[in-house]
Amino acid sequence: MDVRPGGRRTFGASTLITAVADDWSSTKVVITRWRPHQQTDGRHSWGTGPWERVGDPFDGVIGDAGLAWGDGLHGDGAPKGHDGPRKREGDHRSPAGAFRISGRFGFERPDGRMLEDTTECVDDPASRSYNLIVEHTGSADWTSSEHMRQVPQYAVGAFVNHNAKRVPGDGSCIFLHIWAGPDSTTVGCTAMDEQRLRELLRSLGDKAVFVQLPKAEYRALQAEWGLPAQ
Repeated sequence: MDVRPGGRRTFGASTLITAVADDWSSTKVVITRWRPHQQTDGRHSWGTGPWERVGDPFDGVIGDAGLAWGDGLHGDGAPKGHDGPRKREGDHRSPAGAFRISGRFGFERPDGRMLEDTTECVDDPASRSYNLIVEHTGSADWTSSEHMRQVPQYAVGAFVNHNAKRVPGDGSCIFLHIWAGPDSTTVGCTAMDEQRLRELLRSLGDKAVFVQLPKAEYRALQAEWGLPAQ
């Protein structure tokens, strides 16, 4: 795991997205895009320095119960020496920690995987397809899933790689997606204005990392994780 003080390569990220909440119970975050600062003498470039901000920060919304430590690049649950709630299936909390962003999707093919009437994300912990986006074209071993094409806020989005090991009950189907408005909430995803989301997704590289934390935890982990100053 490539974590260097000064924010040079936080978790090996080529692009960094941060979402910072006031505290664990907050339902709003401030989202910022970052790219490595290219060091140059005007003629030659020799690598990257600390992160530099791309555009202005903007508002997002999260779970109606706030945040809880998820399972991601930072480990499973709270990092050593830290505490806070632990993400569980159905708790209406968005995962805190550091996560890869993968699997763009939308209602149109240029946005990534096109969501069909058969596309579902399985949130039944008893299913072999738990925490996977699948096409339901026959029999199924789940009793609970999200019918993604039926959710207007999923017209464009991306999968947040929380609980990649798909441990039953640790939380599933976490996305970046369109919000229902600045005063809305989610049941565990992170949502934002559609135009902001589209701009964000267009900027993502192959190793995009999403860091979502309460403000106090962000400050406490800033040096260790190589995070930029907010």
